[in-house]
Amino acid sequence: MKIPYTGSSPDPEVAIVLKVGRKYGIDEAMIIYTSKIDVMDWVVLRCKYGCENYNKCYSCPPHSVEPDKMRKILREYKRAILVAAKTKDLEAQQKFRKALIEMERELFLTKYYKAFALVPCCCNECEKCAVHDGKGCRKPNESRPCIEGTGIDVFSLVSKYKKSLKPITEKDKPFESYGVILLD
Repeated sequence: MKIPYTGSSPDPEVAIVLKVGRKYGIDEAMIIYTSKIDVMDWVVLRCKYGCENYNKCYSCPPHSVEPDKMRKILREYKRAILVAAKTKDLEAQQKFRKALIEMERELFLTKYYKAFALVPCCCNECEKCAVHDGKGCRKPNESRPCIEGTGIDVFSLVSKYKKSLKPITEKDKPFESYGVILLD
């Protein structure tokens, strides 16, 4: 069943997310069920053999949450919030990452203490990630796992709730980026 995105929602969690999101130009969010999220090993394979961000930071493989662990984590949640944003470049994606982390924090402070964001693209908070020095993350409050790097099949997820996706090409600008905030 397709569930439409909405700028106004009876779900209090979505209202919290959209309140934060509007500051960033984000007006699409919806409740989804974690049982509908597919975690596939091949997604991480695509990261390893196809993404320039592989092994660049803690938010991406091989340093991020592995698919087997992500499957276990998802079983600890029933619901999540799927958030979409129009992005035109890496800078816009980084802004979307920050928005998702801020949304997570607002949910946590409200009453959703299990809230946790999974974000698009590689973290670039630091000029050089500490992963290359064998040290811990310098900014753990500003870093979250890349959604694809955990094995989540974003194409499958979005097609269940919104629409079919196609791979992004250079001519596809702006394009939609997606994040998930695990809720409860």
